[in-house]
Amino acid sequence: MPAIPKERPYHCQLCNAALAEEECGFVCEHIAHGAWNTLVAAGAVKGKSIPDTPCTACASAMESKKKNAEEKANIHIVCLGCYRKQRAQNIDTFTQEDVERGYVLVSRKHYDSVVKREINLEVGPIEVGRALKLGFSPIPSTQPVSLERMWVRVTCLLKGGVIHGSLANDPELFKRKVLEADDTVIFKERHVLETEPPKPARKLKSEPKPKPAKKPAAKKPAAKKPAAKKTAAKKTAAKKFAAKKRPR
Repeated sequence: MPAIPKERPYHCQLCNAALAEEECGFVCEHIAHGAWNTLVAAGAVKGKSIPDTPCTACASAMESKKKNAEEKANIHIVCLGCYRKQRAQNIDTFTQEDVERGYVLVSRKHYDSVVKREINLEVGPIEVGRALKLGFSPIPSTQPVSLERMWVRVTCLLKGGVIHGSLANDPELFKRKVLEADDTVIFKERHVLETEPPKPARKLKSEPKPKPAKKPAAKKPAAKKPAAKKTAAKKTAAKKFAAKKRPR
């Protein structure tokens, strides 16, 4: 007897795929359409493959039973494929320390998977004084694209690849009590999203080439003076010789 096809009266709001009730997943609009939002996935439920998944802001509002929290979350029905794709674009891993601090740093691997970087970043040696760009995602999330990239100046290098840096500017997505300019940020090399362009190498002034030594001018041989005296002596001797031969 052929299996009775499931009734699929629901549709994914992202790809319009027909879904049965147990195939539906529920996410807030920030997870459905955003990126780098911190999220809270509910525990596994028997007979349901997709956990309810709001962002941290919507989850906090619903837990606090704020007025119209669910309406503001604008819950979307999604299929398993769309759920996996959107969950990968957002942030599902952060610590309690991150929550207390008010932000989580985005790893370069996660960032590159979303923006599809064409050329892998070569960070190179990290030294004190070097400027590096990091990605900060607020907890709870505050924007559909909940990421702010900011420069940090390296101030200290510790064991285990731990790096301390000083934030270069006041952020826009964070309140001052959470993060502001000159705050210390603790990170690792895997959190570096961009690096400052290398400074052009200074051209060393080339030393002037020594001028070739001038060769001493060749001395011209002195012109021989005519031997006037010798010529006169020869003429005198010739006359005397001729006189001897004359008959007397």
